[in-house]
Amino acid sequence: MPICSVCNHTVSNHIIREDVVYCTNCFEAKFVACNKCGVHVPKNQTVLYDGRYYCRSCCDRGIFETCSGCGDLVYYDELYSAPNGHALCYHCFNGRRCHCTRCGVTLWDSEAIYTDDEIYCRRCYNRTRRTWDSKPFICELTFKNIGPRKYGVELETQSCPDHVTLRDNTVWGCKTDCSIEGLEFVSPILQGDQGLAEIKTFCRRARELNWRVNRYCGYHVHFDMTNETWQSLRSIAYAYYKTFQLWSKFVSDARSNNPMCGKPDYNDSSIKQIACNEDWDYFVGARDRFEFVNWRAYLVHSTLEVRSHDATLKVSAICKWIKIHSRFIDGVKDLTLDEIDILFNGDIEFQFRSLEMLIGSDLADYYAERAAHYSKPVRLTTHECVV
Repeated sequence: MPICSVCNHTVSNHIIREDVVYCTNCFEAKFVACNKCGVHVPKNQTVLYDGRYYCRSCCDRGIFETCSGCGDLVYYDELYSAPNGHALCYHCFNGRRCHCTRCGVTLWDSEAIYTDDEIYCRRCYNRTRRTWDSKPFICELTFKNIGPRKYGVELETQSCPDHVTLRDNTVWGCKTDCSIEGLEFVSPILQGDQGLAEIKTFCRRARELNWRVNRYCGYHVHFDMTNETWQSLRSIAYAYYKTFQLWSKFVSDARSNNPMCGKPDYNDSSIKQIACNEDWDYFVGARDRFEFVNWRAYLVHSTLEVRSHDATLKVSAICKWIKIHSRFIDGVKDLTLDEIDILFNGDIEFQFRSLEMLIGSDLADYYAERAAHYSKPVRLTTHECVV
């Protein structure tokens, strides 16, 4: 009868492994069956996982990976993959997941967008927080580069990726516009040099986010008219009517011929008939807002809206357009209609010299270059004033 090499007992039922004789009890004490392949191997050559033994061969074939979260072994059937490709156990995986407050989708924590008390997936975040209102612009003001008249701008975009990252980090508002592919960004009421600086700050962020505009977009600027009389408003409207062709020199044909910001739909006689506040109210009430100077805005906001500029996110173009119109408005508002006739009754070059007198040589030089850029040149002068 065989003798067990471990306990030295004579056995009738024995197991031989590598020329060593084992009784059943000693064999089971030393060897265990691999839970994957079923082969019996010494216990000291196995991996114990969740009460089960696995041989080294099965482990080497990828049955386990180390959890990148806690360092424990993870059985392949219980393995969870993180977005970065790392293996995680169930507890670590669920500890790094959350759910969108709006749609309930399960998110990896690095993909979730956290707000005050809510969690959003990117899709819901963009939908829920896609648009917002502007905030008040409050600061100490100086007027070195522009006068005290308040103003505000609207910048239309073709694309504005990641714009929601600005929501809580800007005083600008954001709204939809069915006429463009992107969104429209609306400044608060601005004033002074600090208002121009705020435009610079916003446009810098837009460039960093790689925003784009195209010919279907526009740039609109509003000027405050709350302190004007009906006489000054009439003079401003008359001066813009007389100089429409001149202003068209400074923008592309796509804007000057655009029905959304076209030629004024009134003539000089309709303005000369304005003789009181009621006449002025009737005049602006009859206007279509789709004119290069939108007087309809006066009914809603007490502003004049200039709509004709090409879409842009360039600070210099935006701010110079504000300056030139601000100086023009202040230069003509106290003139009589006869004085405006004398100032602007000549040809384009004559009108440009008159405009130069109102806006200064710095802006005149810039807009002479813009006119040349659009192949609509006006003659540069030696900065002489109109007599």
